[in-house]
This record gives sequence, structure tokens and C-alpha cells, in this order.
Amino acid sequence: MFLRLGFNAAGFGMYLKYKRRSMAEPHLPKLFEWFQEHNIPVRGHCLIWPGGDYGSFMPPGLSKLVYVDDPNANWSSTAKGVPRDKLTEAEQQNVRDLCKRMIEESAGQWPVFEWDVINETRNNHIVQDLVGHDVIADWFKIAKQATVDRNALLYLNENKVISDPADGDVTDKMRQFESEVRLLLENDAPISALGFQCRFANQTPPETIYKRLQYFEKFNLPIAATEFEMKDTIGDELEKAAMTERVMTVLFSHRLVNGIYAWTTLPRGSGGTASRAILESDGRLRLRGKVWMHLMKKRWWTDETLTTDANGKVSLRGFKGDYTILVGGNVVDLKLDEDQQTEVTRSAPAEQSAIGLTEIEGRTWLITPEGKPFFAHGITHATNRSLSADYGALSKACQDLGFNAYGYGCPGPLKSNLPYVEGRNYVPISTYRGKGGSFRFIDIFDPRQQQRLATQVKQTCLQNRDNPNLIGYYWTDLGAWPLKNSVGKNWVDFIRELPADAPGRKAYAEFLDSWQGDDAKARDLGFLRVIAREYFRVMGEANQEHDPDHLIFGDRFAFNTIVPEVLEELVPWVDAIAIQPPFQPGFPKAKYQEIHELTGKPILICDFAIRFKDGDKSIRGWQLQEDAAAAGVHYAKYIHAALQTPYIIGAFWCNPVDSTGAFNRSGGLKQGFFGDGLTPRPGLSEAVAELNRHITQVTPDRADAPEVK
Repeated sequence: MFLRLGFNAAGFGMYLKYKRRSMAEPHLPKLFEWFQEHNIPVRGHCLIWPGGDYGSFMPPGLSKLVYVDDPNANWSSTAKGVPRDKLTEAEQQNVRDLCKRMIEESAGQWPVFEWDVINETRNNHIVQDLVGHDVIADWFKIAKQATVDRNALLYLNENKVISDPADGDVTDKMRQFESEVRLLLENDAPISALGFQCRFANQTPPETIYKRLQYFEKFNLPIAATEFEMKDTIGDELEKAAMTERVMTVLFSHRLVNGIYAWTTLPRGSGGTASRAILESDGRLRLRGKVWMHLMKKRWWTDETLTTDANGKVSLRGFKGDYTILVGGNVVDLKLDEDQQTEVTRSAPAEQSAIGLTEIEGRTWLITPEGKPFFAHGITHATNRSLSADYGALSKACQDLGFNAYGYGCPGPLKSNLPYVEGRNYVPISTYRGKGGSFRFIDIFDPRQQQRLATQVKQTCLQNRDNPNLIGYYWTDLGAWPLKNSVGKNWVDFIRELPADAPGRKAYAEFLDSWQGDDAKARDLGFLRVIAREYFRVMGEANQEHDPDHLIFGDRFAFNTIVPEVLEELVPWVDAIAIQPPFQPGFPKAKYQEIHELTGKPILICDFAIRFKDGDKSIRGWQLQEDAAAAGVHYAKYIHAALQTPYIIGAFWCNPVDSTGAFNRSGGLKQGFFGDGLTPRPGLSEAVAELNRHITQVTPDRADAPEVK
């Protein structure tokens, strides 16, 4: 339903607020994971709501400064507050410190792409009254330094601005909001956007709404409708639907508006709030929801079929945004954000060959459709949200250093300029999911599960198979295959504990009928092999059916997730083995040789890095190197050794810039190859640039190399 309504961004309502953490935290990682998997960014609301009727969202410890007569009272509209001149300097600092801690803890925890830093300062100013109103500028500065995504937009969020029921194109509430923005700017606060809640209570004319938006053009800041909904005072459902279309259309038409967020999607409880939802409790669309879907999925989409003229050109008038263009059966992704000419050059799919494998003088290489051998060397996770505003800058930074490919997590805009490997987690058995509640095995013998997997593989193939830059496909990442693993559960036990009539349980009973011997471990390894055989069969058949031309790497393995029996069952379906080795210096030649001898396949190092100390940043990693230069030395030695190993066909550095992933349970940053703003890391960048020059020098320059796939 979320995707069907045309939503392409998300928020959690009240549940990222500081004092809602205990209620929401157990569920949020799984939600973040789902949105991340569907490439849907999440916005945060809010970092501080500084007192007033809803003061329960204030930091603990302030009640004694607000409730003069009853320090144990709950926050409410009766809060008085101690006059500022009655507080000692130490007490004022304590208030500031409490607020700072609250902002830092929330901003530093959740990977959102924008934050409402402050909510409703017009009526919520108890803290400002205690320590001075200019403290709101400090809050923005604290948020800027603490956010997981340092490029996140920072909003001042307020109600009844353009939705003010008062008459007139400019109202007192608008002027008050303007004053708050000016105060922030005059105090060098890093405010980067304006949040207008857009909770409408009357039939405001469209001309008035637009003029109110124009009033704030003077700041030239992005504007979002952060809590969009229609109150019951609008009228009946038909009137609410008409007003929904009116307001959304005006918002969409204004150059500074960057988003509209429905606040109440499903009814909660009863009364006024429940009646504002765009869906019924059973998921059926209310008329307002149908209007929303029509606008988002039909009216504001450009869907044209055109024929080029004699010069191969077409002219199109369409909405700004992301486009998928089909040319001669090929898929081209591009972004149109201004009047522009774009050249799309693609040969027809039937005339293309695919990147494959070749062997030259005893060494295996990847080979382009044009017959050029290469050793893939690049960076994974290019979909890092902080880079989405300008993937071109990442492309340039990578190519300036000589990288020649992208690993898994490659966004559409980058798939047209370098070879890439496509990856998707099909089964949620990755070991890093173990503590987040999203880990689960499936009954792989169930035809419904098999059909689901086959459909997902088909979707991935259809989206990528006509791209000449596609190297091949990964499947699930770092599965909990060993009978004893870090998750504490295994696939054999899961199948064994299914109901007696489940397909998996029946398969296990058939296995036991043919099993001979009393060794329980050997028995379980035997059935694990059966599970792996069925899983890889389903995945392999689907992948080969829907893209018989490209390479298949299958599941990605760490050294500690390899089970020989499982790897042997993978071999018939893949062209090479994808390995994520430990992120540490020293090339483990013996381990790679063991894997190669077991499988007889080339190896692709799918995710690897050497982490290093970076000031006071908390970096996730084992035995961090002293600095980037030291990491560069060790990394170059490692890849040099890989180049000298005849069956290793490529390697990818893990992560372009610092980030915190959805599965980060232990804290710390997942370090990136580049510094903030894609700046070079001293010593590391130079070492890798020299490494890439060496790779180019030792790569055969042959167009007649035989393809071995």
C-alpha cells in the first residue's frame, strides 16, 4: 500500500521524538531496513519541542525549573517557568546541556535525510524563556554537527503558516514565523529548509495559499508540507477531497516546495485525528486517498511514447524528476531538473554481448563486450543517501583515481558510465540482521516461497540485463549457513521445527528416511546440503532463465559463513565465487586457495577495506591503522597480491563516504574511502591512484581474448 500510493519518502510521526524512544526503538531498525531496501528516504520529526501544551517531549530534568510550586507535576499548559533572571548561571548551563544531549542523541542515532530540528516555537518557548531565545540557533548548530547524514536538510517546523485560518494573504502568524527564521539566519544557524505543517481547517482559496508561499521566497529555502491533512471543519469527504487536490496542486506548482507528507495515513483510535486519515482502517482508499494517488501516480507522471525524427531527436515537455527511458529495448535512467538537451546513445540489445570471463596466459580476467580484458576495481554502496544529490560528483571522484567499476549498491544514474555488479538480498538470513529482529529463515521447499524468489530474481534481471555495463548478479549477503553461527540459530533447526504438514518438514522426513548413520552433526550437515541445493536451484534457474548472458556470482560469503557442503551446491549455478574477507592487512592466500580448490571457480572480492583512525570519530573496524596513509599502504599490498593470484578477477572497497548502516548495533561509523564532501584521504588516495595505474599497466590490451563463460 505504501508504494501503491506513490509515496517515495517516509516519516514516523511522533516516534523519533526523544521521549518516545523506549516505545519505538525496538521496531525502528526493521522499518529503516525496509525503507532502505526500497530506496525510500526517511525524514525525522523532531529533535526538540521546547515546552508548552505538549511539553512531555521535553528533556528530563527541567521540571523543577518550570514548576515552581510542584516540581513533580507533568508538563502541561500550566507550566509557568522560573524567570530567567532568577536562574543561576550554572542552572542556565544545565538547561542548555540537557537540550544539547537530547539533540545529539537523536540526531546521531537515526539515518534520516532531513530533520525537523525545532517544532512550533510560536507557542512552545519555555526553554527559550529560561535561557534566551537565541538558543534556537545553537540547537541548529548542534544538530548540524550530530546528524548521521551531514548533508541532511534542517527544518524549522511550524503550524498555521500557509494554513492559517485567518483572513489575508499575510497574517500575524506568518510574520512571527518570518521573525524566527530571521533570528536563526542572523545568528548563523545552519537552517536549510522551512517546514509548514499544512493542516488545513477551512476552505482557503488557492490564490491565498500561493501568495503565502511567495511571501517566504525572500529566504530562497526549500519548503516542505510536513504534516499535511484536512480537518473535519473543512466539510464532508467530497469537500476534503477537493481541498486536498487544491492544496497539493498549489504546493506542487511552487518552485521551492520539495515535498508533501501525509501526517495521518491510517485511522488511529476515534475522533478528530482518526477522521483525518487518507485510508480506512482496512486499507481502502478514502476519496482523499484516491485524489492523492491520482496526483502522485498519474497526473504528475510523464508517460510518453515518442518516435524520433530523421536526426534521431524527440522533444518532450514533462515534469522535473527521475526518468526511465526505453530506447530500442534498452533502459536508460536519467534526471531532468531543468530545460535541457540530453543525448541517449544505445545499441539495440540484440546486437550487444555481455561482460564475461576470459583466460589469458593462465590468468582469468573479466572481458568487456568489445573484447577488452579488465580487473574490476571500485567501490560498493554508492547508493549512500548523502551522495544522492550529485552522483556525478562521486563518478568523477572515482574515475579521477582510476577506479573502473562499481560494486553492489550502485544507483541507476551511475550504471551508465562504468561496469557494475547488481546485488539484492533475497532471503533475510544475513548474519548482521541477527540482533535487529529482521532475521528469519524461510521454508525453501514451499512452492509459494519459491515463486516469490523467482519473481524477485526476474524483476532484478529485467531491470538490468539490457545494460551493457552489467557485470553480473549477487544474491543474498553473508547468510547464516553454519550450523553454529553468530545469530544462534540455523536453517536445519528452523525446518525441523515447522508444523508436520509444512513442505519443509515433509522434505526433512523424506531425508531422514534415506539417511543412514548415528552422527547428528553429519546428519544435519547432510540436510543443510539439501536446503542449499534447493535454494540455489530456485535462484539459479530463475537467474539463468531471465538473463542467460551475464555472470552469476550467487550468495556472498565471509570466511566465517562458508560451509563446504553449501559452497559445493552453489558451484553448478555460478560463474565465480563472491567473497568478503576480513577487513585487515595481510593477504590470506591460503584461504583463497582453499576456496578456489573447493569450487574450481574464479573469485571476486566483493567487499573489502582497511579501516583507519580519523580524529575523534568512532570508526567500526578491527585494529584500525594509524592514519589513511598507513591504510593505503596495506590496501595496495593486498590488491597487488590479488592481482598476482590468477583466479581473482576484481576487488571492491567498502563504502564511499562515512555512514551508519541500518544494521549498525555496536555504534560507530562505517568509514568511507573519501572524506567529507568526497575529499581525498591523504596518502590513501595517492596509494590507490598508483595502484590503479599499475592495474592498467598489467592488464592485457587484447581485443581477441577468448571468452570462457
